Amino acid sequence: MRSMRHLVIILCGLLSLILLSCHDGSRHEATLRWADSLNRNHIEIPSDSQLLEAVDYYDRFGTSNERMRAHYLLGCAYRDMGEAPKALETFYSAIDCADTLSSDCDYETLMRLHSQAGNIMIRQYAMPDNALLEFSKASHYASVISDTLSNLSLEAQQANAYYEKHTFDSVLFIADKLIESSRHNRNTRVFLSTTGMLVTPIRVCLETEDYDKAQKYLFQIDFKTLFKEHQSRPLGILLGFQGEIFLQKNELDSAESCFRKSIEHNTSVTNKQFAYHGLLTLYKLRGEIDSVMVYSNLYTHYNDSSIIQLSTTDTQRAYHLYNYARNEHLAKINQAKTHRLTIIVIFLFVLIAVFSMIVYHIIRKSRNSISDITITLKSTEEL
Repeated sequence: MRSMRHLVIILCGLLSLILLSCHDGSRHEATLRWADSLNRNHIEIPSDSQLLEAVDYYDRFGTSNERMRAHYLLGCAYRDMGEAPKALETFYSAIDCADTLSSDCDYETLMRLHSQAGNIMIRQYAMPDNALLEFSKASHYASVISDTLSNLSLEAQQANAYYEKHTFDSVLFIADKLIESSRHNRNTRVFLSTTGMLVTPIRVCLETEDYDKAQKYLFQIDFKTLFKEHQSRPLGILLGFQGEIFLQKNELDSAESCFRKSIEHNTSVTNKQFAYHGLLTLYKLRGEIDSVMVYSNLYTHYNDSSIIQLSTTDTQRAYHLYNYARNEHLAKINQAKTHRLTIIVIFLFVLIAVFSMIVYHIIRKSRNSISDITITLKSTEEL
């Protein structure tokens, strides 16, 4: 069902592009709507080619908001293509397009830009302090447009940054603040209970062996809604966390059920590794040797896969950084060549102009001399 919805969105976007291709403005607006639809539905934008054309068009003819939106979606395309350096550069280009003094400034897009930049800072560059600065700016713009839910999400993203800094007290402080705010607002409570905003605080509690506090946070999660809406992304890891708590309480049957459901609803290799490790520990406690052997092999397999995946990710990141640096270097070389060529052209133009003036002056002087001689000859003949 989900894949069918994705296909419909992509086909509708392409159809819009075809129908509106007769007019540049309409065609590029259709491109932005299509990319925006994919982005909001968490579907990867497949290419940057059409968006590059849209950016070029709006840079020449668009308003500040249109330019910012076009650059933002192009940055999202680079993000989906795994080209973090280009994505970050494009996001900052989009921020530069914003006119915050204008009464109709698109603060929502500006908020998203700073949020995206912050996420790249954490995931690609391990720069949590820079990420916190970006999230703070995003939170400011969320407050400007009174977007409470985005502000909550940004608080959770700040918790991720504090986790990377190993500032666990700040992570737990933010979690307690989110839970407290959810008690006074139903929309906030629903949002908190059906998203992955408490994943990082629960992870901190498990790592510090504060299982009671981890269970307190898990009580906030509406597992029934997560199952109903097939939200595998937070559901898989949260079930693994619940299994770990049951395991520590020696409630082995409940732990086994959670770990198995976690594997079923997980797409992440790392999260599956966590669940398989839980099952391995569980069967060791039960003394079931055959099962220990099976899950030992499975855990080893996913552990190796996780290491390979991390290694591949690091290699890809290094590759994209190398490409970006190389392209920047080539761009500077080409810019220097263009600059030198411009100087040479100007010098030749000036040289030709001076030479032309000298030739013109010589010819004019020669003509004047011939004219003087002719006049002298005529005067002599008259005498």
